[in-house]
Amino acid sequence: IDISDPGNPVVTGTVDLYTGGEGIAKWGSYLYVGDGVRVIDVTNPANPTFVGGMATPGIEWSRLAAVGDYLYVADYSAGLTIVPLQCEPTVQPVLFGRMEAREDARGVVVRWDLYADEPISGFDVYRRALPGDDTRRVNDALLKPTSRSFRDAGAEPGRSYEYFVVAVLPAGEFVQSQTTRVETRPLE
Repeated sequence: IDISDPGNPVVTGTVDLYTGGEGIAKWGSYLYVGDGVRVIDVTNPANPTFVGGMATPGIEWSRLAAVGDYLYVADYSAGLTIVPLQCEPTVQPVLFGRMEAREDARGVVVRWDLYADEPISGFDVYRRALPGDDTRRVNDALLKPTSRSFRDAGAEPGRSYEYFVVAVLPAGEFVQSQTTRVETRPLE
């Protein structure tokens, strides 16, 4: 938000975090958002870009502070997690390609392509009913690293949904795909 004219603030750019986040800290050209830790490149405020993140031991919501070369994460019941900020995020070694969601007779099938230079522990698939519902993980357990599709049998008829996939890396970091949308047919 541009507040150069405090009486007339203007939104300059947005990025959808899907699962929200409670804390926020800035270091260099990056914002760190508490939900684990999500990293957003804000070099161009008109086009902020999600570049990666990592899971932390506590529950989803975290308070953050960037002081010196460290990010301090108040991780509720898990205590304090300290993450070094000695280097800025680099290009992700994991890249999602094609991403699609299509309705079939038994729900919605989400498919994706993935290009990875490092091992993947597995995948989680997230769904958000539109407009503006909460985002929920729809798989019960981490999907196998060889998975490239998932059937969401919980999708309801006559609804619009948005899906994304998260690749979970061995060290707990994650990489989020782009989103895809689908509309399910109403019952007749």
